[in-house]
Amino acid sequence: APPISHRSSSYLESPRKGAEKALEKSGYLTKLGGKIKSWHKRYFVLKTGVLSYWKSQHDLHRKPQGIIVLNESCRVSRADGSNTFEIATGTKNYYLTADSQPIMEEWVRVLQNVVQRNALRLLLSREDQKPTLQAWLIKVKHGHSRKCWCVLIGKMFIYFRTPNEQNPMGQVNMRDTRVEEVEHISDSDSDEVSQNIEKAMPEPTIGIFPNHVHQGPTYLIFPNRAEQEKWLYQLTVVSGGDPKAGTQFEQLVQKLMEGDGDPSSMIWRHPLMTYSKEPITLPLTTFTSETLQAEAIKLFKSVQLFMSVVLDSSGIDYHVVLAQNAIQLCLDIPELQPELLSALIKQTSRHTQARHGVQVRNSSSFKHPRSFLMNATNLFSCDSSS
Repeated sequence: APPISHRSSSYLESPRKGAEKALEKSGYLTKLGGKIKSWHKRYFVLKTGVLSYWKSQHDLHRKPQGIIVLNESCRVSRADGSNTFEIATGTKNYYLTADSQPIMEEWVRVLQNVVQRNALRLLLSREDQKPTLQAWLIKVKHGHSRKCWCVLIGKMFIYFRTPNEQNPMGQVNMRDTRVEEVEHISDSDSDEVSQNIEKAMPEPTIGIFPNHVHQGPTYLIFPNRAEQEKWLYQLTVVSGGDPKAGTQFEQLVQKLMEGDGDPSSMIWRHPLMTYSKEPITLPLTTFTSETLQAEAIKLFKSVQLFMSVVLDSSGIDYHVVLAQNAIQLCLDIPELQPELLSALIKQTSRHTQARHGVQVRNSSSFKHPRSFLMNATNLFSCDSSS
């Protein structure tokens, strides 16, 4: 594949006129503003990545009342109210209401496309930006499948017709999505086509689901599970995730991932993320089966026992059996592997709880959890054939 920087220069210098036209829009919207917050009807024009507004359509020859620059940091989403949407620029939030829901949805769609286009231009113009992953994948959207050259760069998932293509077919800003492994491609717009795709292509699949807009998901079909797991991890790292999905522990981890795991984040000191002498009553990760939930709680107890009993030569068998049983259980039931790793991360945390007056065991007093953590990680990451 050609270097991203070579591809980007042509893309920036020769944009397709039809695509540019699709990123323009004008019309009346009602805007919340003024010294005394109230709603005022204004005429808006979206052009060249800037949203300008006037009192009336007849004032276009005058200086606009205001402009909103739709740079890569903007977020466009539906707001409270049936026909209202929000533009968050990072310094100010704008609330706009359309006359009908279809008009509102069209504005949101076009504005989001502009933000994504601007973010993509900035991303591709950086010489130091290298793709995290790139490969030929089968992309499915609205029941239609197509083999594309897919590139993950920064937080942007971009797909091209070929590796040498200068203009992307499309892109997804991963910060506004959640990523899931799926077994069934579901698309209400084209169920019959989707079912045919599923029967013809039973390969490992990932779904990319938008959080803020009523758009269909994008599915990616992989040639093997190893490739799927590689993409699933990287896409999950850069995705915004569903802020209300998962256990509280998983939501905290998602917030840490959004901040690139900032070691100074106070999230690390949350009681759920730090060492605990008390047993857990609920699993750290999500399970739909009550049987697996019970096994997850037992796993945490095994980790506590492994760490709390002093390791010496006379009692070495105790620790060996504990570790063997826990790791073997996770090898037999792969769904439990994230739970064991989460328990080990929590119980080997170097941080102490943020709450005052709570005594937490110092990390230097952990006698032997690190070997347990390393062995578990290495075992679970090994190729199954070996």
